[in-house]
Amino acid sequence: MSNAWIVSGLDRLHPSVVVIVTVALLLIAWLVTLASGGTKTAFLHLFYLPILLSAVRWGVGSALLTAIAATLLSGPLMPLDVGADLPQPMTNWLTRGAFFVLVGMFVGALTGWVRAAGRRETALAEHERDLAIQRAAIIQTVSHEIRTPLTVIAGVAELLHHREDLVSERGRPLVDSLQRSTLRFRAMADMMLAAAEAGDEARIHPVTCTLNDVVTDTLSHLPGRVDAQRVLTSGDALLDEVLTVPEYVKLALRCVIDNALRFSPPQTPVEVVAARCGSRVRIEVRDRGPGIDPTFRDRAFEAFTQSDQSTTREIEGIGLGLYTARRLVNRLGGTIDLQPRQPTGTTATVEIPAPVAGDVAHDTDDARARADRIV
Repeated sequence: MSNAWIVSGLDRLHPSVVVIVTVALLLIAWLVTLASGGTKTAFLHLFYLPILLSAVRWGVGSALLTAIAATLLSGPLMPLDVGADLPQPMTNWLTRGAFFVLVGMFVGALTGWVRAAGRRETALAEHERDLAIQRAAIIQTVSHEIRTPLTVIAGVAELLHHREDLVSERGRPLVDSLQRSTLRFRAMADMMLAAAEAGDEARIHPVTCTLNDVVTDTLSHLPGRVDAQRVLTSGDALLDEVLTVPEYVKLALRCVIDNALRFSPPQTPVEVVAARCGSRVRIEVRDRGPGIDPTFRDRAFEAFTQSDQSTTREIEGIGLGLYTARRLVNRLGGTIDLQPRQPTGTTATVEIPAPVAGDVAHDTDDARARADRIV
């Protein structure tokens, strides 16, 4: 990393500046060596500086030219070993020149390798960025297109649910199943859309809200009515007023809670516990499922990744919930983690910056600065 930074910094310098500095270093090395007693002194190593500079800036070719110039200055153009008042043997300055050339070639080749690696990494990063943009655009388009017919289907399902004259008793379970599936499909489309929009800077607007309102609204948008009743909330921090981006917190919690409900046995509760830790809030979502495999913890936050990838898996989903939650929490400047519970279950811990609204209300400028740190 440091070599790449040095190369990048030198590349930004104008070529004429590097030439002038290289020539100046050669002359300084010659004068200092001559004044200090000749080629028997340690100051002879100053000649390596211009060689290294030209090698890093232009590569092997310029390093060889600079090495030849250094050889001439430290050899024929410094004919006497001043300290001993004797001429230099030709073998001395030829040997020295060979070292100069070898150093220049090595550093020039190493610099070329660093440059090539940097170009490959840059190209790969740009390619990955383009793929991410294309993927986000596809997800956003597909989710928008899905939501339109889903609205119609959901409306029909809701009408059939409330109109007993239109559906017989035998068909009632089918209507209920249609309604539940529609709600889950809509939640899936919302999650896909959120995953695509999680990096949108323009959508970040910190406001004052209470965690209780955030959690309550989150539970009201879970796919199933029964699911919301399985969620138990607790913690004094739920009553706190905080400055954050409620839309991001709601959707992140919705993804995490929905994931916990899907992996928990039916009728078992999921706990949501909130606690304040200074200027941050920790929200733990505890389920009673089979627990997470430690080897799968990191991969659980990757897009379209599930612990069971088979087509016959029992757990529904497309693997975007935790991925979306992590992106949203990261946008808030927070962290999210998964830990296995004993004897069974998993705890998802979401920790986000949440300065108390009362503290920032006294100073508008300070409030704006803290909001900037949140995003």
